[in-house]
Amino acid sequence: MKVSLKKRILIQVGDFKVPVVKSDKSYPHFDTALLSTKKQAAKMKQILESPDLVVHHQFLPVVLRKKAFLRMYFDNNEKRLKMGKKIRPIVEVAHSDSLIFSLYAAMLNTHYEQRVSDLKIKAVATAYRRGRGSNIESSKEVIDHIFLSNHCWIIKSDFVHFFDNLNHRMIKQRVFDLVGGSNGELLADWYVVLRALTKYRDISADDIPNDMLLYAKKHSRYVERIRDLDEAIKSGKIKVSKKHEVGIPQGTSMSAALANAYMLPFDYAMNTLAQSYGGMYRRYSDDFVLLIPKQISRKSIQKVAEDIDVLAQRLAKLQLEKSKTKILLYTKADHVVAKIGEDCHLSNSIFDYLGFVFDGRQVTLRSKGLFKFSHKSRHSVRQVAFQKKELAKGKTVIYIPYQKAYHRLTGQYLNMSEEAQTFRGYASKADRIYHKDNPGYAVKIDMQAVKIVAKCQKYLNERRKRYGFR
Repeated sequence: MKVSLKKRILIQVGDFKVPVVKSDKSYPHFDTALLSTKKQAAKMKQILESPDLVVHHQFLPVVLRKKAFLRMYFDNNEKRLKMGKKIRPIVEVAHSDSLIFSLYAAMLNTHYEQRVSDLKIKAVATAYRRGRGSNIESSKEVIDHIFLSNHCWIIKSDFVHFFDNLNHRMIKQRVFDLVGGSNGELLADWYVVLRALTKYRDISADDIPNDMLLYAKKHSRYVERIRDLDEAIKSGKIKVSKKHEVGIPQGTSMSAALANAYMLPFDYAMNTLAQSYGGMYRRYSDDFVLLIPKQISRKSIQKVAEDIDVLAQRLAKLQLEKSKTKILLYTKADHVVAKIGEDCHLSNSIFDYLGFVFDGRQVTLRSKGLFKFSHKSRHSVRQVAFQKKELAKGKTVIYIPYQKAYHRLTGQYLNMSEEAQTFRGYASKADRIYHKDNPGYAVKIDMQAVKIVAKCQKYLNERRKRYGFR
């Protein structure tokens, strides 16, 4: 079974370092991918030197795939963890479009980094930026700050459907504020790039005709010529959505850069608010946290949370997710995290941020992540054990599916290696990061991972015995 090799690398194009994915195989789309990094660099250099190529470029509709993910959530009393299904739209951008977006994202990021440096808020946004670390480092920085405070109020929240609700007018204004333009307007190439991302159209993967799918198996593209796509749309053979009027597709090479640029005024205002209290503000994509290490009243902290909601609507035209907005209080004397309710009463709670939980004394992986891993691993074990039983009966037709399932099981769920890119490897890395320069709280991340992987191994042995294997 041949596995496609993928690696993220940086290509120097003029003064910009452009991240691209180096792969020996591309995903199918309506155009052909440039797999050679030399050709990609040459094409981007050509675009950089001749922006008119972008102005006259035909941007293609994105292919929209709906992927089901496990969704873990607590019941109304926040005591019982339940499981459901979440459908997430995944967009695939045309290869030529992706190359343009990658280049313009690199240019936008350069302007963004200069602006946050000028505003003295370089530390605020922690996602989608080279050199700012991962979610692990981001969460540790915040938890360390809380633990070192004698008394710390914590306001944690995120935004309702963040990428889907970004305002198009504000996107263009934010980009203009960073990259400039001519006569108060964006330069033509920037205008075209932003229009392609904001007014994008999509084609459902389920609506792509069989003849196009068969063609893609041989040629890695759905049509021989772009003209064939235009004709298929005009004839009604393939359906394309109307232009979107709000939001941008999540997952393109430029979406992250636009998101950070979009949030600049909000980030600056929130950082100013944090500094007025001697506190800290951090945002990781649409998750943000405000720390206030002062003994202010419960009514006052609720008023601060209300002010943040107003700021989000005024500066970003976004709404806070009410169900995920938490006001917490950490007291060092008791090593306790408590939650404040609408009636201003406090009750024991935890601080859950970017996949890690702090209860006032120790840091662990959050239960949702552990439960999701356990559920998926047990499903994979049952699948492999059953397929092995079927193979023993002589049903060789399932040999390839069995090999794939067994490879996934051993690679993702049974691997105890501390260095592998697996659940245990991730937990081990997080454990090491949290132990480094630890201010005094306990860390039990790796211990949790070892236990749950061991349970998975034990469960596999039980299923083997059930089917008569040793």
